[in-house]
Amino acid sequence: MKNNIIVKLLCSISVILVVTYFIPFLGIILILFRFFVYPKKHYTTAITLVLCGLLILLPKIVNYILELAKINTKILYLGEILNSSIYPKLVSLSKLLIIVGVILLIISYISKMLGEKLGNAVGNYFKEEQRKDYEISEKNDLKMKEKQEIAKNTHFVKCPNCGGDNTVIGNVGKCKFCRKDIAYKG
Repeated sequence: MKNNIIVKLLCSISVILVVTYFIPFLGIILILFRFFVYPKKHYTTAITLVLCGLLILLPKIVNYILELAKINTKILYLGEILNSSIYPKLVSLSKLLIIVGVILLIISYISKMLGEKLGNAVGNYFKEEQRKDYEISEKNDLKMKEKQEIAKNTHFVKCPNCGGDNTVIGNVGKCKFCRKDIAYKG
């Protein structure tokens, strides 16, 4: 999905900013889509949105500082930017970008912390299950080896007393019919 040029274009910060300016809801949807396309860039996307919002507010901040300090210095194009007809809509866009960026920073932090805690819990669970499976397989292997050893030492012996067929483990045993001692002679 990352290799698709249309997806990359839709998830670029510049397209997100332009779409958010004209259709804020669609811009937020594209931001969320970017989170799924680039899962490693959660923090950078949120910080970029906040910085873009602050950059748009920069003329207003500079003007506020100049008024607060009562400095009558004229900054080139500052008055024109503040008095333009498009700047109020840019200010509302910057507020939206800052709000969305901060919310995404918080969500990213919470999801990272939850992911780490759940990852540790799930990892511990799988390690414990793997350890149990290993213990069970070792017990089963030991039982199978014991059965194989028993099978190696199992012999069929005909009882010299009653003539019954018997299975003897090892070299000596008792006849299951007459209860006399019988021996395997290899």
